[in-house]
Amino acid sequence: MKNGWGYLHTFRADGIIVATPTGSTGYSLSAGGPIIDPKARMILITSVNAHDLNAKSIVVGAEDEVTLRKNADIFLIYLCSKKAEHSE
Repeated sequence: MKNGWGYLHTFRADGIIVATPTGSTGYSLSAGGPIIDPKARMILITSVNAHDLNAKSIVVGAEDEVTLRKNADIFLIYLCSKKAEHSE
């Protein structure tokens, strides 16, 4: 995985969740990710069933471009997108 700064990390896991504060944070939390404020401008990346005891979530800025590369011939991509409406 890399972002605008370059290489970040290689996840060895059954899957990866890329979440916005109002998107898939429930899925990320179930996978051991942190709770983040819905008003925060960030992207949260959490591994699912990591094959590493020290796997941690990674938080990057909302403006960052994140690139993921697969290392297996069999994979599934699922995209779930939500936009929160905040009332002030």
